[in-house]
Amino acid sequence: MTCLVFLGPVSADPSFQEADRLMGIWLTESKDKVEIYKKGEQYFGKGVVTPENKDRLDDKNPDESLRTRRLADVLILKDFRYLGENRWGKGTIYDPNNGKTYRCTITMKSEDEVRVRGYIGISLLGRTEVWPRVPK
Repeated sequence: MTCLVFLGPVSADPSFQEADRLMGIWLTESKDKVEIYKKGEQYFGKGVVTPENKDRLDDKNPDESLRTRRLADVLILKDFRYLGENRWGKGTIYDPNNGKTYRCTITMKSEDEVRVRGYIGISLLGRTEVWPRVPK
């Protein structure tokens, strides 16, 4: 009698490990910290509370009812998917300095640096910021 057992893949899909490199805390050009995390198959970024921003409000939000919330609790990056080749896209970025939301792509240039590009319509019409990773 022969018994065959299928144990599934021997190793995890490397693209998942590659995509998860984005997770961590990053420092924006305006010196705010954003923690990028994974929920399901998508990536999100939320403000991190620091002594400098603990009382800062989302006062530029176009929705008046949201202007009294702490900015450190605001979801800055939403719905990103890994596109391969160190790129994440199909997401949006909220700019708390003007209360607007833009389409966005993120490109990892190294383990400790990402380029975040927010844009309207096509990627040519936008702005890029370089965010260094905050050391653990």
